[in-house]
Amino acid sequence: MKREMTALEGREFDLLVVGGGIYGAWTALDAALRGLRVAMVEQNDWGSGTSQASSKLMHGGLRYLEQYRFGLVRHSLQERQRLMTLAPHAVRPLRFVVPLYPEGPAHPLVLKAGLTLYDGLAGKLPASQRHQWIPRGVMEQSWPYLRRQDLRGGFSYPDGQTDDARLTLEVVWGAARAGAVVVNHARAVELLWGHSSGAGSSLAGNRVAGAAVVCQLTGKSVEVKARMTVAAAGPWIGGLAKAGRAGKVLAQRGNPPAFRLTKGVHLILPPLPGNEAHLLRHVRDSRVFFVIPWYGHTLVGTTDTAYHGPPEDCRVQPEDTAYLLEGLAGAGIQRSEGDVLGRFAGLRTLRSMEGDPSAVSREWEMEMPLPGLWVPIGGKLTSARADAALLTNKCMTLLGRDPGGESPTSRQPTPWSPRPDTQTRKPAWNAEVWLTQARAQCQAAGFTDAQAHWAPLRYGNRLPGLLSRIAAQPALGKPLHPDLPFLWDEVNMALEEEMALTLEDVLRRRLPLVLLRPAAREVLTAVARRMAEKLGWSPEREAQEVAHGMSLGKE
Repeated sequence: MKREMTALEGREFDLLVVGGGIYGAWTALDAALRGLRVAMVEQNDWGSGTSQASSKLMHGGLRYLEQYRFGLVRHSLQERQRLMTLAPHAVRPLRFVVPLYPEGPAHPLVLKAGLTLYDGLAGKLPASQRHQWIPRGVMEQSWPYLRRQDLRGGFSYPDGQTDDARLTLEVVWGAARAGAVVVNHARAVELLWGHSSGAGSSLAGNRVAGAAVVCQLTGKSVEVKARMTVAAAGPWIGGLAKAGRAGKVLAQRGNPPAFRLTKGVHLILPPLPGNEAHLLRHVRDSRVFFVIPWYGHTLVGTTDTAYHGPPEDCRVQPEDTAYLLEGLAGAGIQRSEGDVLGRFAGLRTLRSMEGDPSAVSREWEMEMPLPGLWVPIGGKLTSARADAALLTNKCMTLLGRDPGGESPTSRQPTPWSPRPDTQTRKPAWNAEVWLTQARAQCQAAGFTDAQAHWAPLRYGNRLPGLLSRIAAQPALGKPLHPDLPFLWDEVNMALEEEMALTLEDVLRRRLPLVLLRPAAREVLTAVARRMAEKLGWSPEREAQEVAHGMSLGKE
């Protein structure tokens, strides 16, 4: 990917996407594949807002069955299965285990009925991928850390897992390859208001005509002209909607986007035995939370509380950490503040409603508060692709273009997806065969088991490039951290191929190193030195990056 701020100038795009999270990324990719002239700008880095702060799951949302949101669950489960096919390196199966206790809100027969429905909504699955009953004795033997008192047994059921920040990056990569101009660290400060003849479309008259964008690195400002604008800015949509002439028009019309913010917090803890995740109920309020294996560690979350401050001030508070540790203790998993290796918080942008944040619908909606401006609200990481396809359909119709049939993203593998050998077309090829072979290649190159396990999942069909670079310069295969599966050449790849421009870009999203270990100054300093050499940083900028890096993973 090339970051070219100048490519935004001197032309009119069919579509400007403001916001480079998962919804903005899928919209830009879909629109570019369908032939629209697309630009996408992101004020920070790709996936640096809500999209990096998820539970890293591709799931239907079992708890939504309790709220009778069957359509939402079916939609998400269908997308889970689709993405496991289109991106088998990035979206992997993950099995959940649910222990049953008398104080649980659901009787075992009720939960079984829900899981049967969950399986059915996912479509045709082999028996091995459906839910299963687990007797108490097996539960106690397999997961001895769970509370044994009053344990009745449990269920297991299938879902999926991903690295949310890298998945977002991959989709952005695809949008760029399809012809979109994509620029990170470029902030849309206000929406432009203009006039169009609307020839061949439904856009005649005054309308939103793009955005004024400021480069966060140089301070340079450009006007990005576009016939249609999608403000996929998540928690920041409120500020953008109020700015400039378009904001004044919106205020006069009294039709601002209506939404509320809720905060979700996750903790990173040392690993638990096994490869299964757990769906648990908090002892205090019976809220569902997850305990998930991720990068050889344990991811615990999430909370769901109302948030009213500026999005950039969202932080993990002591009470958030205490709440999750209390939930773990109620399930028999005793952990303390001292065990927490990392933590992060994110904000959900949901349709404005009163009451318990956990009861607010996650269903995606889009609205047009001004001509030429679409604002998506709500949604989930799992269903973002399909939702973005619907949004692209709307944009194309208003632009006077035929949306055609099925979205190309519904059938086209993601850019880094492994593909069968097109020369031999081996009929036995499948993703699991590829993964086994890829891990063997990594081990032959001298990777540790952990490095060989994770590298193919991060890079997919780009893995040969990593291997060839390390073969040419073995020093590039040295680990960044002795206890984590990340290599020095991955820093180079982040800088040269993945548009990483800050230390946080590299060590928070390209590689989640600072989430998995407290920031070590020696690692931050070494990576910052490498980045300074490649990006031409001043000594002052290098020191600022290291200072900021010390706070990462402590959000």
